[in-house]
Amino acid sequence: MIKGFRNTINRLKRFSYLSRTIKFKRKKLRIFISFALRNLNAGFEIVIFLIISYIITGILPDNEVFEYLEIEKVKNLLPIIILLRLGLNYLDTLNLAILQNSTLSSLKKEALKRLFEKENYSYAYMNYKVSSESNQISEIYRVFSGVAGLLSQILVFFFTIAYLNFYVALSLMLIGLIFYKPANILILKIRKNAEESRIISYELDDDQERILSNFYLIKLLSKENEEYQRFSNSVDFAEKTSIRNTQLGFVSHNVFTFTITFLIAIILVQNIFNFPVSLEIIFLIIRGVQYLSQAVTTYGNLIAKSVFVKTYLEGLEENFQKKDGVFQESLSDDNEVIKLKNISFSYQGHDKQILNNLNLSIKKGTHNLIIGHNGSGKSTLIGLMAGIYKPNSGEIMVSTNKFGYVGPVPLIFDDTLKNNLLYGVNGNVDNKKIIKLIEQFNIFDSEENINLDKKINSKILSSGQMQKLSFIRAILLKSDILFLDESTSNLDKKSIINIGNELRKLKNTIINITHKPEEFQYADNIYEIEDGIINILNK
Repeated sequence: MIKGFRNTINRLKRFSYLSRTIKFKRKKLRIFISFALRNLNAGFEIVIFLIISYIITGILPDNEVFEYLEIEKVKNLLPIIILLRLGLNYLDTLNLAILQNSTLSSLKKEALKRLFEKENYSYAYMNYKVSSESNQISEIYRVFSGVAGLLSQILVFFFTIAYLNFYVALSLMLIGLIFYKPANILILKIRKNAEESRIISYELDDDQERILSNFYLIKLLSKENEEYQRFSNSVDFAEKTSIRNTQLGFVSHNVFTFTITFLIAIILVQNIFNFPVSLEIIFLIIRGVQYLSQAVTTYGNLIAKSVFVKTYLEGLEENFQKKDGVFQESLSDDNEVIKLKNISFSYQGHDKQILNNLNLSIKKGTHNLIIGHNGSGKSTLIGLMAGIYKPNSGEIMVSTNKFGYVGPVPLIFDDTLKNNLLYGVNGNVDNKKIIKLIEQFNIFDSEENINLDKKINSKILSSGQMQKLSFIRAILLKSDILFLDESTSNLDKKSIINIGNELRKLKNTIINITHKPEEFQYADNIYEIEDGIINILNK
């Protein structure tokens, strides 16, 4: 019991620390409001029970306090009291919803802000931090307020029962002590299941990233069944964890209510022991035990979500892997635009080295293909060249910071055609130039009038149209270095040839990641990444 008390104190300390890190005002006020509303609700329930008991039996509890209660007048207010209790429930629900959603909003903003500030995070980890973790932590406030409110309601009911019948209250205390150990075991099982849920949630995000980021390669290598089986196993484990969570929730929510109700039933029907209890006492016991069941379930939920608090606070206090590598715009050689010296790289939180002692020099105005198997570090290399990631060690020197990018998943906004094409473009661009490029890339039907003010989004455009728009955007940026990452994966052969012609007209340097180098036979160099090392291949 002492150990359980210490654990509870430690969780309260973590919750207090968590609260200080979240930038949302009036959290304590809203928790206090919920606490007060729950106590008022408990008081109204007790009055309702007493009135109903009097209406049914015509008897008030044998206590001097109730002698001053004008029950005949008060009982006529029963419908109004019930409506007032409903109003209190609504205010409490609304208050907790505002608390949870405001916290969620603050958490997501801060998570994304930190992710932009930090380097070397994987996409799966980003998705976990901004989505799963933020959602779980925001619910903690609602759950914590619920636990505090339920405990206060239980105390109100217990002291009321003790005031009406001390021996019944003492019996309930003894039953509570008997159930302490089983309840603690149940809560530990809930916590363990929650930790498994957290892990599988991250793994599912990781599996989805793996499939979506490498969809083309998976299809190309006929690995659909293998990837489906991997994802299916994760989903099946998540399903089992969810079902187990439901089972634990059912037990925690019903075991106390069932036990007390069962004991009351035995007391009422047996003729051996004389254990007099009044109707209002029975009402108060059953309702109080219902609150106890809710409190155990809610506390178990709070314990379950504490694993997310732990990872969140660890993320704030994380000693980030020291990155001694250098990225700088210092290359003065007129013939080179990018130079990498002894580059090693790994993502934060991962021991695996993606790139190891890599050296590479990119000549100005050349078209360079980068090939390699799935997960070899091709896209990571682009991130390093662009300064998005910082190397563990080594030096990256570039001659410019004017970069363009076309990836496998085009960035298309719900906005006008013109605004989509000019995203990131500084200065004015003549509409005629934009229209000419649209015609050259053959994006729309030749008979269709091109309206730059037309609203577009990813739902009304094909994947090929969106990828062509990304190419036009990259051209309008007038970048010195253009990064292509599976940029033709959604295009037909005719479009690929057309884009190849347009690329050859450009005077900039192109870094092109592809699994089909035969589509770019005009490229100047072909590099292959294998085991963290890059090698140049003969054309």
